[in-house]
Amino acid sequence: MTTGPSPGCLVETHIENHAMELYHQFGGIMKIQYGVAAVAAVLLLGACATTPPSQDEGKVAAVIELINNGAVEDLSAQSHVPFLFDAELLVRSTDIGLMWSGVRQTGLRIAPVGFVVEPAAASDYARIADTFDLQSYFGPEGYLPDDAAWVTADSSAGRLLVLLGGREGSLPLIYGIARVDR
Repeated sequence: MTTGPSPGCLVETHIENHAMELYHQFGGIMKIQYGVAAVAAVLLLGACATTPPSQDEGKVAAVIELINNGAVEDLSAQSHVPFLFDAELLVRSTDIGLMWSGVRQTGLRIAPVGFVVEPAAASDYARIADTFDLQSYFGPEGYLPDDAAWVTADSSAGRLLVLLGGREGSLPLIYGIARVDR
């Protein structure tokens, strides 16, 4: 006598099959949710990576705070050599340190809000002075990095241009500073 599966066995088989269906359905949903989350994370990280520190307003504000605090050693470490100071190029680290000491002694304060950040170009040397040194500094074989930016800000000394680019740590390097309302 052959016997088929017992009624209890049929119920167990049905429950197992139904459970597998649900598992695959929910597993598929979870995979989609994880996939969407992964794509969103990549897009967010990609968006952060597309703004260089020299053009990121938060990083610019941190550089302005550094200047306002007058920490000469930190400012010197954050400064590019050669450094543009008004229409002059400072080519020694010691000169840059002396310049930041002088800036601190004058009590320079840059407004931490209301500044404007815009990309810098090789032809921008004329914003400071039309000299051969500045043409060379800004030119194709010069020192200006691809991500260079001008920060225009009000200060206790009048309107300033701060030239930023590249990075040292999490902040952009300071390539120069000049007064523009002479």
